[in-house]
Amino acid sequence: MDNDQRAKHDSYQRVQAYNTKYATALATIPDYATLQTTFDSNVTQVTTTSRQQQQTNGATAGMLSTLKRSMA
Repeated sequence: MDNDQRAKHDSYQRVQAYNTKYATALATIPDYATLQTTFDSNVTQVTTTSRQQQQTNGATAGMLSTLKRSMA
């Protein structure tokens, strides 16, 4: 691990320790459950959409490159 990686790791650990000690307990936030459900739903939609966009229809890389050039 080089110095930059070590610095990032140490910084992450300090932030995590601070959040663990001083952060507001999520159970005390009245709207948390609703917001978490909405967030999870949005993440699922984005993930599903990205997976659908990644699927290919049997086209090769060369064919896709040609299609992209013609679309541009």
